[in-house]
Amino acid sequence: MAAKKKAEKVVKPITKEEQDALMTEAEKEKLLDRHEQAMQLGTIGLVTDTPYLASPNINSNVVGILKAGATYPICGEINDSEKGSFWDIGGSRFINKDWDVAVFRK
Repeated sequence: MAAKKKAEKVVKPITKEEQDALMTEAEKEKLLDRHEQAMQLGTIGLVTDTPYLASPNINSNVVGILKAGATYPICGEINDSEKGSFWDIGGSRFINKDWDVAVFRK
């Protein structure tokens, strides 16, 4: 008996116009506010492959490595005398300020 072929579900990518239509005005404002704040804080450029943490604590384990040459907007800055100093690059990713990165500010 021959095996039945599995049907594949085709997902059509959403266009920018469709995405804009689905977003509410409040969501659009929130997204713009985050973008403006990130632009004010600056951008991080990675000089070398750089580890990142899931929580801003010097005693946390490294979660992953970000490739050299990549840039990320700075979403926040954390300065804690007990836990350490970190750049928040969004998506629960924190880079220690002591690591080799270039910070570009406007």
